[in-house]
Amino acid sequence: MGSFFVALAFAVFHVLTSPMFEGSLPARQQGPFHVSLALCLIFLLYPVKEQKTQKQKYFGWFLTIAGLLTLAALFLQDIAGLHVVLPALGVLVLVQAARYVPISVWGIPLGDVILSGLSVYVGYYVFSNYATISRTAGILDPTNIAVGTAGLLLVLVAAQRVLGSALVILASLMLAYAYYGPVLPSFLRHGGISIDRIVNTSFFTDEAIFGTPVRVSATIIFLFLIFAAILQRTGMERFFTDVALGTTGWSTGGTAKVGVATSAFSGTITGSSVANTVSNGAFTIPMMKKSGYKANYAGAVEAASSTGGQIAPPIMGAGAFIMMEITGIPYADILKAAIIPAILFFVAQFVVIHFDSKKMSIGGIPKSLLPSVRQIMGAKGYLLIPIVAIFILLSLGFSPAFAAMSSIGIAIGINILVQLLAPVVFAASPSAGLCPLLRHLCRAVWWGVLSCWAGRLWLVLFLGCCMWRWPRWRLGCPS
Repeated sequence: MGSFFVALAFAVFHVLTSPMFEGSLPARQQGPFHVSLALCLIFLLYPVKEQKTQKQKYFGWFLTIAGLLTLAALFLQDIAGLHVVLPALGVLVLVQAARYVPISVWGIPLGDVILSGLSVYVGYYVFSNYATISRTAGILDPTNIAVGTAGLLLVLVAAQRVLGSALVILASLMLAYAYYGPVLPSFLRHGGISIDRIVNTSFFTDEAIFGTPVRVSATIIFLFLIFAAILQRTGMERFFTDVALGTTGWSTGGTAKVGVATSAFSGTITGSSVANTVSNGAFTIPMMKKSGYKANYAGAVEAASSTGGQIAPPIMGAGAFIMMEITGIPYADILKAAIIPAILFFVAQFVVIHFDSKKMSIGGIPKSLLPSVRQIMGAKGYLLIPIVAIFILLSLGFSPAFAAMSSIGIAIGINILVQLLAPVVFAASPSAGLCPLLRHLCRAVWWGVLSCWAGRLWLVLFLGCCMWRWPRWRLGCPS
């Protein structure tokens, strides 16, 4: 329950502070709150990993004792003060409490609840004191360093829970390298940086945690994630799966080609290879195995095709947005440049799967068992309108944030309209499908896809026609 309200606050905060609203915030305020709410959700949704074997338990206690001894050594040798040691000790104790203290709130360990609250406090501190922190850049204030120490360790703990230990070990080695520079050999040697300055540089400067990636994530990427989540909740993934089955399921190696087509379609709204694999793999991999593919081949097809989601417009991976921010190239140009590589990527997979299936003597699914693409497009073709709208808005030169927010509104509006009109339509004629208004709107958008400037003119004329003929259509419902 708590995680729901945090996620809702997360979404509302980013919508209200998006660049298209007057309430947009400076990057030094929006970035810290973005990170703190994300950390809060991670500690609520990703529990600490259970140590199943004795070896894992011993290793966990070894790391804990090593951490305590390290903190004691840093304090006794006057390398780090109490403003660094105490916050680090607090985070370490809370992490262990989440594993061993049998007290929970709403089913969440008490330690994780406190960690999530601490994450919000760290973000709020930076949010409310951003002007002072900006003016005193380079001045090592003990209070700032204490908050930065807690924030830095919270980021490392959250990364370990979500991504595993490899990234945390690499980041820790880089932090150690910053301090132990004077004792390193040859070209690795440098003058060294104090613990306080390492924390200050790693947490409060624009080149650190709240740098370009977080700024882009807070202002643009998260809006696209909200847009993708709305499309998924309106049944877009099922729509894509049915279209893929109807268009490719009957051909040679049809089940594997369905996996590629589904991943290609879903990649346009997720931009994440992991999300693509998890959501589609549960359906496509068993289907491929039943058709005669080996388990490793089915998994490889799904994993490889899902990877293409990162370069499938319009919602590509986070790297595209960071590229836009760093290079200054408009997102629309990056989107256009990605179209051809994305097409070549999926076409190459189709070719390889086709000849592998020929060699394995694996055919397709009988057409009588597959859904009709025409019926699917007639019943749910309106789901494509928000995706087409985001293409049109980007091609017209609007910013990615404006395009994402507008497409969110279009997706919500269209689905509300369908929900309102569906009972009337099916009460009048159960076989009517979509009312004429939505059918004409789908046709107008499809023409917009086929021709850029002609499509825009046609869309404008169509909307004007809608306003003129609205009373005659009577909402487009059959009599």
